[in-house]
Amino acid sequence: MHDVLLNLGYSLNLLALSVRDVLLLRLVLLPAQLSFLSWGLVAGIRAAIAWNVIFISINLFQVLRILRERRPVTLPSDIASIHQESFSAMRPREFWLFWETGRDKVVSDEPFVHQSEKPSELMFIVSGVAKVVRDGSTVAELGAGQFAAEMSFLSGKLASADVVADGEITLKAWDQSRLSLLEQVNPALLLKLQRILSQDLAAKALANVSAG
Repeated sequence: MHDVLLNLGYSLNLLALSVRDVLLLRLVLLPAQLSFLSWGLVAGIRAAIAWNVIFISINLFQVLRILRERRPVTLPSDIASIHQESFSAMRPREFWLFWETGRDKVVSDEPFVHQSEKPSELMFIVSGVAKVVRDGSTVAELGAGQFAAEMSFLSGKLASADVVADGEITLKAWDQSRLSLLEQVNPALLLKLQRILSQDLAAKALANVSAG
């Protein structure tokens, strides 16, 4: 009986090494830890009993936390369309957390990114059109669903062009402190944001090549 429980625990631990999803990983580890706990009870090994009670308690807490984070969330219709079109790499609850940490801005017929300056915020165009102006010449246009000067913001380098609102536009903006706080709360979310920004940059590069 001792050997059966011990080998079952190790087998489940081995299986857990092949699992990529965090929730599934923890669900596989739970019966493994229960097997080790049962082995400790049968063998009368107090250290094994104590440690596996701790492991099981922590794992159960983390499973409940992940389940709570993954509960479906109903987004307002206008926000849901933005999520679907531009942030689909994020789960709805992750997106809502990210979106709510930003602040709304409205800009009319003026630059909101300045050439040869470091952008202080990551900006996403919610509605309206902006022109990318380099040395007095318009080199591109940005519309709803696109980020503005994200490369300069992320790299800390100076913006290579002005970004000017063409009429009134609505922006969502995140400063570095908000993103840093968000990274502490949910590091995986920031990784998904980086993937989204990379896709945005790739789409702009492709558009420039096509236009050329």
